[in-house]
Amino acid sequence: YLAASAEAEARILWLGLIICPVIWTVSFFSTSFSLKLTRLALVIAGISLQAANLQGCIHCKLGGEKSISKVTSRVLSQQMFHREREEEIQGMDVLKDMEIHNH
Repeated sequence: YLAASAEAEARILWLGLIICPVIWTVSFFSTSFSLKLTRLALVIAGISLQAANLQGCIHCKLGGEKSISKVTSRVLSQQMFHREREEEIQGMDVLKDMEIHNH
């Protein structure tokens, strides 16, 4: 039951991702022929956002998880390096303070 439900939800998602740009495109042509510039700006923004959404979903579907895991591991390793570097710098500051107090 859950697999069929997930499959149905996936089909609805992809259907919406394909139908919405078609609707925006039809709206673009109808708005451009009526020469309503403020509405045309809204339609262009809608097309841009829908295209970005579609591109992101396609990227994830075609293997974006691999690149996301690479980015995540790279960010984590950079954070660990930064944290170790801060501890090293703090340790050096403590040593400098000790040298100043000893003189």
